Amino acid sequence: MKISKSSIESAIINEYYLSNPYLTVKINKSNISGIFGSDNGKYIESISIDQDFESAVYHPNMIVFMGQTEVEYVLSHEKPALAILLKGSKFKIKVKVSFQKDLRVPVIEKVLHDEEEYRVFQENKKINFIGKGKQVSMSFENTKFKMIRKEDYFLFEISPQGKAWVVISFGNESNFSKDIYRSNLDYINYLEEKFDSKEKILNSLFVFSLHTALSNYKHGIEKNFSALFAGPNYSLPPRTYYRDSFWTSKALLPFEPLIVKNQILSLLDGISERGTAPSGIIFASESEVKRYEEFIKLDPRIAEFQKNPRDWWSDHWDSPFFFVILVYDYLRWSGDREILTKDILQKIRIILDRFEKDNWLFVKDEDTKDWSDNVVRSGFVTYDLALYAGALNSASKIFDLIDGDLAKKYMKGHKIVKKFLNERMWKKDHFIDYINEKTKKAEEHINIDTAITLLYDIADSEEVFINALKKYLFTKNNNEQKFGNWGIMSVWPFYKYKEDLKSKSAFPYRYHNGSDWPYWDGVIAKILLSRSDPEWRYALLKSWEYSLSNKWYLPVEYYSPPFGRGGLLQAWSATPVWAIISGGFGIEPDLNGNFSYSTPPWGKSNLKFKLHGKDINLD
Repeated sequence: MKISKSSIESAIINEYYLSNPYLTVKINKSNISGIFGSDNGKYIESISIDQDFESAVYHPNMIVFMGQTEVEYVLSHEKPALAILLKGSKFKIKVKVSFQKDLRVPVIEKVLHDEEEYRVFQENKKINFIGKGKQVSMSFENTKFKMIRKEDYFLFEISPQGKAWVVISFGNESNFSKDIYRSNLDYINYLEEKFDSKEKILNSLFVFSLHTALSNYKHGIEKNFSALFAGPNYSLPPRTYYRDSFWTSKALLPFEPLIVKNQILSLLDGISERGTAPSGIIFASESEVKRYEEFIKLDPRIAEFQKNPRDWWSDHWDSPFFFVILVYDYLRWSGDREILTKDILQKIRIILDRFEKDNWLFVKDEDTKDWSDNVVRSGFVTYDLALYAGALNSASKIFDLIDGDLAKKYMKGHKIVKKFLNERMWKKDHFIDYINEKTKKAEEHINIDTAITLLYDIADSEEVFINALKKYLFTKNNNEQKFGNWGIMSVWPFYKYKEDLKSKSAFPYRYHNGSDWPYWDGVIAKILLSRSDPEWRYALLKSWEYSLSNKWYLPVEYYSPPFGRGGLLQAWSATPVWAIISGGFGIEPDLNGNFSYSTPPWGKSNLKFKLHGKDINLD
């Protein structure tokens, strides 16, 4: 395997994705196993080429397959168009078009299929597949071809005349290979120029992480929206999450603050009049909303999951707090105070005032409604309370611009929650996970999510806590876990109340019960870099090194040696970008755009970013 800043050359891997605002292209080995629109379902079931390849070079949104012949897949950065380059004498390409849109009904996990029929027209070197709502065209450049229609697919016999291109356009706009290729090259150049160091692995991590964040920014095709998806597997139904988009935004704020502004406006719609928010928001058409409403009436379990037909899992404890902190982060990086509309300020107050009458504390119900959504945690939960404290702290600084009394009120709330966490939830060298005084259950292990206390001026004994995190969760330091040196575990020891573990988390080392989550690695790396802790390198790079060794060339959701990985191109796993900028360079702007920076521990580097609308270049 050879890596450069924006490429990985190796033997052919099993799975890869190309993704832009309109399309997601799934690659299995050298074939395409699905092309999907952002919110209108599947366009193409498969595209296979009758060639064997020896190796490939993987770039953001481009793959080059090499052997006796050469094939490239190139996705445009800004248009719904894919170009396939063919270098060789003859090719056979098998294409299966499928205009299918599915509707997933939660809880009962029923999937309703809508198949759209299409007609086929040929105009010289262009084939059009036209359905009622969808359209795909295939244009052939610099080649002769013959189309043969089989039972449920089309076979194209292609004889290139030099470099041949097959351009696939989605929608009624025609595209050309030179424009698609240039668009992709411009995109890769954009990624490469943002950061540079003398370390290949660090440069690679940055480029592929930033790409992961950007490639999950989606524009609606059927419905008008612009929002961050969690990854390629989160379009059934198309939806955006509060927590996933919060961590993804950490990587985007220094480069594309407008994306984050659009995300805030999308999330605003999900905040209820009670100050609650779902895990995510569905971008459903009016007809789909009506179908959801029908299922909600039929099954009380669905009604609980979707209290609003546009909710994806109603009433998550952490979601509204992420919203408040995201508004503050956006203000710090953009300087755009127009975001502070009456509606947003009112929602922030409703979110935070919800627990004022209870002395700024709350008891979580016996549910799985936060990031650890396969584990029942209840009572006082450190993670959720720490996020609330972070939201109170952030809101205090926002309202310091507007209303000094409110600012003081929320800072008072922050201090009360901070005091409670340090006095009630601290044990020896770490914050415990949760304690429920009613059920007498207490999970006192160390959980990576309690590191939130280190981000928002909560932990009194920071150094002691950081040492505990490194001692127990860094697998290179933990000789009690069985698989050697493979990353940072999410908990240690494992959860003890087996009756409270659901699905994947029921198994030790799996999911919330001990897997490495690269997005949390980015959080830990940021914390260590900000404190000049020499263990920053392990936190920042280990999961990427492990992924590359396993031929996972896009940031993954989670992984562990006995259970493998979660999804690829997972948006929030872009947090290493934030760690490099805010941890390594020490850039944490205040609301007025003031910041300081230092040379990062890996040595002299270049960084280009935006702050309050100005381009800044640090050499």
